[in-house]
Amino acid sequence: MLKCDLHLHSKEDEPWIKHTAKELIDVAEKLNFDVLSFTFHDRLFYPEELVEYAKSKNILLIPGAELTLEGKHVLVYGLKDVSNIKTINDLRKVKENEN
Repeated sequence: MLKCDLHLHSKEDEPWIKHTAKELIDVAEKLNFDVLSFTFHDRLFYPEELVEYAKSKNILLIPGAELTLEGKHVLVYGLKDVSNIKTINDLRKVKENEN
């Protein structure tokens, strides 16, 4: 069984949050997490440096974002680009193109 947190925000997303992404990865390592996803508001935060840092701590970092689509917050995972997703229909098109 994997220990995961798939909805994280950090100081890089919200200035009022005290901890940076690296600091949260450090805490996750101490708590024996296996998988994390930073789901920033309406943008992807998945820098290679952070991916490698998490990997060095034996944590898998999954790309994710918390998109605001039609007034709702929707968590999206596994995409490397979310800039063209503005509606639920756009999200459906992404899913259709992957199949």
